[in-house]
Amino acid sequence: MKILKTDYTSYPYWNAQVHSGWLEAEQNVYEDVRNEVLRLKGLFPGYQVRTTGHSLGAALALLTQLDLLKEGIYTTMINFG
Repeated sequence: MKILKTDYTSYPYWNAQVHSGWLEAEQNVYEDVRNEVLRLKGLFPGYQVRTTGHSLGAALALLTQLDLLKEGIYTTMINFG
C-alpha cells in the first residue's frame, strides 16, 4: 500500500508531512466546523471546546484541533485507538 504524504502547511515551520487524504478530508469540512464552533461559543461562552475521535476520526480530530488552535480557539482532545 502506498501512502501519499503532503506538506502540512498550517504550521510550515514544523517541516511536517501528513497523509494527503486525511488532510483533504479535514480541510473539506473545516470551515463548517469552525463556523459552528464560533456560533456555539457565542451562545455558550463559558463552555470548553473538545475534539475527539477513534482511528481515522482521531487523526481528523487532531488536524481540526491544530487548525482551531491556530485561530486562537483553545481546545482539549481525547482520542482513542
